[in-house]
Amino acid sequence: MITPSPTRSGQFEKGPSGYCIYASVHGTVTDTTGAAIPGAAVSMVNTGTGIATRTATDIHGYNSFPQLQIGGPYTTTVTSSGFQTFSSTGLMLNVF
Repeated sequence: MITPSPTRSGQFEKGPSGYCIYASVHGTVTDTTGAAIPGAAVSMVNTGTGIATRTATDIHGYNSFPQLQIGGPYTTTVTSSGFQTFSSTGLMLNVF
């Protein structure tokens, strides 16, 4: 089983038409013993827009999505050979 541990944060970037707001999501993918899973495929899909962003974990199981549109909902999926696929739906990226 894959166990991701995401962290969310927000940032502001000034664009040509004013302020655009982005969020970042990063975390570590581990197995049930807590061991990192390097090379796992991680995707974030904004189900409202259909925009998909993909990355892979590094040798420490770490992954990062540095610039995602706020809102959502997002579906996060993690896959790795030899492990059951993990999927989580309904993640909202909001700035307060």
